[in-house]
Order: sequence, then C-alpha cells, then structure tokens
Amino acid sequence: MQVGGPVGLTLDGNGHLFVADGVDGVVGEYTTSGSPVNPSLVSGLISPEGIALDGNGHFFVANGGVYQTPGSSIGEYTISGAIVNVPFISGLSNASSVALDGNGNVFVANSWSGTIGQYTTSGATVNDALVSGLSDPRSLICDGNGNLYVANFGNGKIRKYTTLGDTVNASLISGLNNPAALALDENGLLYVASFGSGTVGLYTTAGATVITPLITLPGKIDGLAVVPVLPAPKLNIVQADLQPPAWASVSNSIVVVGSNNTVTVTAAPGATLFRLQK
Repeated sequence: MQVGGPVGLTLDGNGHLFVADGVDGVVGEYTTSGSPVNPSLVSGLISPEGIALDGNGHFFVANGGVYQTPGSSIGEYTISGAIVNVPFISGLSNASSVALDGNGNVFVANSWSGTIGQYTTSGATVNDALVSGLSDPRSLICDGNGNLYVANFGNGKIRKYTTLGDTVNASLISGLNNPAALALDENGLLYVASFGSGTVGLYTTAGATVITPLITLPGKIDGLAVVPVLPAPKLNIVQADLQPPAWASVSNSIVVVGSNNTVTVTAAPGATLFRLQK
C-alpha cells in the first residue's frame, strides 16, 4: 500500500492500523495483513502527525506538526472517518502528539511552546499549560495509574508527570538521541524510539533499563505502537520510519520500517512484520 509520509501510527482492537500521513495530509486505515480498508479515511489535513483512539469509536488527530506554523489544531473523527468536531481544539503551537487517559481528559504536546495542554473530551480547556518548560516534546502517553510520559526530542529526556501536572521524575530516562515516540505494553513496560540513533529501548515505568537497544535500525524512527497478540500474551511493536529501508523482528514483535513510499507486509516467525516505506 502507498503511504506518502507516514509519521503517526495506532492500532485498534480489531486489528486495523491507522496511519497519519504527514505528506499527503490523510489518515489511512489498513488491515494488519496490509490490505487497504480506506487509504483516505480522513483527508484534507495539514501535516497530521499525532493520532490517538478513545474507547468510544473516535480518534483524535494532531494537525500541523513540527513543520507547520503556529495555529495547529486537533480534530475529532469517528472510526469510520466522519467528522465529529473540527477543530476540536484550535490555536495550538505545533501540536505533535495527542493522548487520552480514559478519565475524560485529552492531553496535547505543543512542540514549539514546549508545553502540554489538558482538555476535556468535549474540547474545553482545563489547562493549556499543564506542563511547561519542555524541550520540543514530540510524543506523550498516559498509563492506567494517572501518569503522563513525555518524550523531549530536544534534550534527549523522557519526563514523567501525574495527569494533574505534578512532576514525578524530570529525568526518568536521559541521554537519548532525539526521542520521538513512546509506547506502553500490557505488562507496564515503556518502549522509547530514538529518532537520531534509529533504536528502540525497553524500560520500566520507573525508568530502569530492561533492554537497550531492543531494536536497532539503519533509519530514523518517527512512530511507535505496541499491542498484544492474542491468544498468547505476545507483543507487537510497530515502528514508522522516514529513512532507508530495513526490517527486524524481535521476540514475537512486528516492526514497521520506511522508505520508498510503500508498506510491505512480510511474515516473520512468531510475528507479522510491517515494513513501512517512504
């Protein structure tokens, strides 16, 4: 399948892959076997980058990432691509990531202003600078325990906060090479993709190293998502990359890698391999 500039990725509970294409301005939907469901599920977007699903059949897209001028927004859509609220949130400062905590809160990373904003699921502002002083935040994710993890692309740190904005650890993980994407698995482990080094590291949510690098690729990593493989409790890793082609399958995982504008799906032992090419 053709994808112009894959950046953001997420997977739903039905085995469908949603890809935010920052070049073509669309969100596409595909099966995990690589078949297109709707390559232009949502179109007419401006550099879509972050994408997140809620539990009610809606997804949220950050329009206008790091390559756009201030004034970016978040749009809300149904899983079938119908508009719910556009713009759901507006006037943002290069929104690069969006996350939901399951308790009626939406969090948005603003890469230019170095802030995290908090909003309700109706789009009302709770605190547009819940967290400030960040260094080009590119990814954020919530766990099930009221914590928020932020990847600071600029200073190579992962920071941990409560969803109330209180600092838990301002240097949870440090020394990274442009961390650009985060994912949590069902066992409470944190995956960190570093754009600069082309690696994925595995850590506990307390910041302890489990395996690093878990994966090393020749390209630069932009996106990451993790889902369980049923019925066995295996893990899938999906990685989006905008640089030369490569692939890897690590411990029953799926990895998405990019170059030459195509997505190639290849079976790997104990896993499915998604190869995302630009």
